[in-house]
Amino acid sequence: MSEKEKVVVFMGSFNPPHYGHLLSIDRILAIRKELHLFVRYNEGVDLTSRDMKMKWFEKISADRDHRVHVHMFSTDDFKGKSYTGNIFASFIRLFEEMLDRPIDEVWVGEDGVKLVEATRDQFPNISFRICERVCNSTAIREDFEGHKDWLPDFIREDLARILKEE
Repeated sequence: MSEKEKVVVFMGSFNPPHYGHLLSIDRILAIRKELHLFVRYNEGVDLTSRDMKMKWFEKISADRDHRVHVHMFSTDDFKGKSYTGNIFASFIRLFEEMLDRPIDEVWVGEDGVKLVEATRDQFPNISFRICERVCNSTAIREDFEGHKDWLPDFIREDLARILKEE
């Protein structure tokens, strides 16, 4: 299997997706043929509905010639819990089940370094890669007005409307 044909996963909450996420996706696609993006939807925590979030990611995929395959998932068992090595490992196993094939490479944000360290030995055939943090979703959630420039126009406009309605 060539480097470009590897089964590559990028995972996160992406709440909301911002330019840092898009930069990471584009960096991955520069070296890989396609990407499986596993997007966690967390009811009551996400800024928007599941449908709206999926609409955003469908556009993100379309803008990249559909080389990004979006998989939305929810995990009520872990709702409100911080990620641990065990939860991270269970996500990887879930993704392999969903894809029905082994994963070759997993990308996570810089906040996932400790999770990778805690689980790397359980997945000796997976290469783990860390994406550089450029923006921060938490900062956007806490201060939308102060950080709205970190968002693509279509997401910023939807969020501005949603937040105004609240």
